[in-house]
Amino acid sequence: MNDSKLYITKYSSIKASSIYINGKLEFHFPTKKFEVFADNTYKNFDLKYPKFHKMDNLSKLGFLCAEMLLNNIPLNNFEPQQIAINIVNKNSSIDTDIRYNNLITKGTSSPAIFVYSLPNIMIGESII
Repeated sequence: MNDSKLYITKYSSIKASSIYINGKLEFHFPTKKFEVFADNTYKNFDLKYPKFHKMDNLSKLGFLCAEMLLNNIPLNNFEPQQIAINIVNKNSSIDTDIRYNNLITKGTSSPAIFVYSLPNIMIGESII
């Protein structure tokens, strides 16, 4: 495929404790707490990535979306320039920013907490 046109072949979204792939409901776990939903999704799809439990909520969200999208897609069939990732959310890293700010206020901040809120880290973890 040498044409220079870019197009979306598959997309995912997570909202209201549900995962959608190309607009079709793939998984639902009724809860109002994202942490509970994320952990149950991880277990339901038998995912094996030890760093998942260290991630902040934004990274878990990105990871789960990537897992749902890339499941059963042999990425080595594509040239690097044929693959792109576009991550969009409504509130950026506000969840982690609030937690980090609370730790700064207490005088116990740590870069380890903040690092996963960086979009580049989330994308990198998703495609490894």
